[in-house]
Amino acid sequence: MYKKILSLILAAVMTASILVSCKSGGDSSNTSSSTVEAVTDPEILAINDYLSDLAEQFNYDGTSFTYVGEGGQTAEHEEETGNIENDALYFRQRELEELFGITWQSKKITGHDDGVTTNVSVYVKESVMAGQKDYDLVYGNPISVGAVLFVENCLMDVSGFSTVNLEKEWWNASLPERYSFAGRMYFLTGAAVTNYFDDPSCILFNKAALEDYGIDEPYSFVKDGSWTFDKMFELASTVPLNTSGSGTYRYGNPNGLAILFAHGYGITSFDDEGNPYVEASLPMYLSDIADKYSVIMSDDVQSVHLKGLNGMGHQEDYNEKYGYEGSEEMFADGRILFQFATTGTAADLRKDEVLFGIVPVPKGDASQESYYSFADNWSSSFIYVPRCTKDIQMVDVIIEAMGALGQKHIKPAYYDKILKGRSIYDSDSKEMIDIVFESKIYDMADMYAGGNIHTPGRFISAIKYAIDDDSSSLATNYFVYSKMANREIEKLKKSLESFD
Repeated sequence: MYKKILSLILAAVMTASILVSCKSGGDSSNTSSSTVEAVTDPEILAINDYLSDLAEQFNYDGTSFTYVGEGGQTAEHEEETGNIENDALYFRQRELEELFGITWQSKKITGHDDGVTTNVSVYVKESVMAGQKDYDLVYGNPISVGAVLFVENCLMDVSGFSTVNLEKEWWNASLPERYSFAGRMYFLTGAAVTNYFDDPSCILFNKAALEDYGIDEPYSFVKDGSWTFDKMFELASTVPLNTSGSGTYRYGNPNGLAILFAHGYGITSFDDEGNPYVEASLPMYLSDIADKYSVIMSDDVQSVHLKGLNGMGHQEDYNEKYGYEGSEEMFADGRILFQFATTGTAADLRKDEVLFGIVPVPKGDASQESYYSFADNWSSSFIYVPRCTKDIQMVDVIIEAMGALGQKHIKPAYYDKILKGRSIYDSDSKEMIDIVFESKIYDMADMYAGGNIHTPGRFISAIKYAIDDDSSSLATNYFVYSKMANREIEKLKKSLESFD
């Protein structure tokens, strides 16, 4: 088995090396050099040693491991195709099977089954209620899948798992603090999840626009810790106000939640017992941030944005207002200097060969120790352990191995995708993306806010709207919707108590 594993590892590394060499215009001699560098990479070697130790302890002799989800993670990857993302999943899947003797099985839920609308949570809940052992791991959005299964007592607390180690770099560092409920963990995300690298917020800057206005690229400010919103505003002030509507806008697609979290604040607080709550009274910091940023971000001659109706829904679309399908298209066309986006947006722009740079969302103040990159729950996917799993110990081991192998295969593939064609002229990009991922934080507020405009989801929407559009109704909205959110939290607490 050791020889088979070693061959698989070497094949994966060599394939990745060939892809990188081809994309950088290298010849066969460069391929050989890249292979040596990859094999001796300290992080990869450490991961291999870690997995080898696990594999010596655990082997499941062909036991099936069944994964159910909304797609992406659950797709079968039976062969290499030359597509770097497909092949990263293929290598991970094959290596899991070789190392631990499992047989990978997956079920993709598309939303319809024999003409009947359904979803992942329906499948899993039915299995749990029937006492069937159908699925070992569930993949899906934390709101539409995770929260639904949580309140139905269909998920297992993973905080007591002995192998999953949330201190490892392949798990998101903010989870224990920001995504636990009374000290229990039901939601996991990290390198084990393919779109983990798509959801953190960032700022994109259009290189051509910067050059046109003689503005320095902000990398040096990020590195010395002085990359703040005030610094971004200072740089952008070189661009004249776009009073005609035909010039360049300073900011695009402002995201009030990304701005709030970048200051080091969140929405959820926790009491001494680890129970979440939201402040009953409007926090002064939130009021101050909303008052400062809404003036800039709602300004039609500075910012590309869509006016909302009290934070709920849009009254207009980009095509109607700006003549473009979206702000990303405007940014690609050089009409926006700084664009609020996610790394997933950056990857899409890279496919169109747009010349841009990527930096973390600025700090609220230079005295902050870290940058903070907000991850939108609605753009995220998590993994969950259902109560219909066959073997808890096996799931514990395989989840940890998935995280380690995600760090080994999926992360490098994503970096290659987002950095494709950039290495020659932009050596700072990888360092910036590292900062974005390392500073990524989640907040479970959407879990009890529902996301629906007719439920406490209005609480989250009202906060975002107050910062990126209009702060005038923040106090009233906060008073009403925070009460609704806290009522939802109490319902979740009662559900949790019923688990015992």
